[in-house]
Amino acid sequence: MSRAIDQAFRVLESLNQYEALCVSEIARVLALPRSTAGRAIRSLVTAGYVTRRDDMRYVLTSRVLGLASGYGHANRVVDVARPFLDQLCRETGWPVTLAMPAGLALRVYYTTDAAAPRKIFTSAAGQDLPIRDSASGMVYVALCDAETQRLMLGADELADVVAPRLRRSDAELQADLAAIERDGYYFQDHSFVASREFDGFQEKECVLAVPIQSDGRVVGVLSTRMLTRAVRRAWVESVQLPRLREAARRINAALTVAPAAGSPQAAVPPPALRA
Repeated sequence: MSRAIDQAFRVLESLNQYEALCVSEIARVLALPRSTAGRAIRSLVTAGYVTRRDDMRYVLTSRVLGLASGYGHANRVVDVARPFLDQLCRETGWPVTLAMPAGLALRVYYTTDAAAPRKIFTSAAGQDLPIRDSASGMVYVALCDAETQRLMLGADELADVVAPRLRRSDAELQADLAAIERDGYYFQDHSFVASREFDGFQEKECVLAVPIQSDGRVVGVLSTRMLTRAVRRAWVESVQLPRLREAARRINAALTVAPAAGSPQAAVPPPALRA
């Protein structure tokens, strides 16, 4: 970050803390030369983020609120979850993904694919997942409220008009949703992504998904993709499932007491996940 930008942000922070300051007071608070503080203030006034009162003190304008308008609940969850997911990926080698609702879709908001040494297919943030044909989608609709479930399944059904997919019957769908509600997770033998030919045989991924729940509602879904031929279901449920659930639990706990962005606590790495 350039020095001028850094000084401008520090001025904004000082005005946010003290509400109204003159140039000399800003310079003293930030330990800057008065001329430097004056240049930073003038730039912010020109940009519309600061204005000068009749008493010659500067205050923030309502335009500052616009800086936070793009920082919503999803961004906060990603900020909190990122270190836990990065750590889990380092420990297991398998990619880990965080998906959250976006309207009537379930969207990937963060994935460790870029850092995962073990993967076939690549997931990307911003990708919308099919509800019935993805482990994350199934977990979300199984545990959300009945009206949201109806609407999301209906929207997913309409999407098939554009991109029809082979899928389970309604009876199989309801049986899977009931099992997820009972067990609290979903293991998908093969991901919805089409398999590809590799060295003469088909490589496929299986997916394990668990919810992040807070105050009785599903905040998002964590999933990890694994090479089908490299893992057994018994191992996934006895070893990988507790790891993923522990990550979800810690994310929920951190969301409850998440420090403000930029605070010293926000930079503290999480402790190692239990094996």
